[in-house]
Amino acid sequence: MESCIFCKIIGGEVSSEKITETDNFLVFRDMNEKAPGHSLVVPKTHIKSFLEMDRELYGEFMEVTKAATEKIMKDYKHESFNLIINDGEAAGQVVSHLHLHIIPRNVGDGYKICP
Repeated sequence: MESCIFCKIIGGEVSSEKITETDNFLVFRDMNEKAPGHSLVVPKTHIKSFLEMDRELYGEFMEVTKAATEKIMKDYKHESFNLIINDGEAAGQVVSHLHLHIIPRNVGDGYKICP
């Protein structure tokens, strides 16, 4: 999709700090990070919603997410992490391209997910 910022990142039109990549997924640092190392896992094919992803990709999606999370935790020396998918406008999805947030956490970091 031409106007999708994630498609532009995947296509190399917009620069990003790549964490890891496979044939089907790219993991890169979030430009509006909530914590050092905050990254996004995105499919290389433009998919709007988690529910639209081909079933065959779910296993690889989680494997890529796990490997990237382990790398981020080691590189940035965080204690914990959140994995978040905002799916749809009402859920807070801003970019209409499926993406999973890996948000590294430390006690007292001040970032609140739930009230």
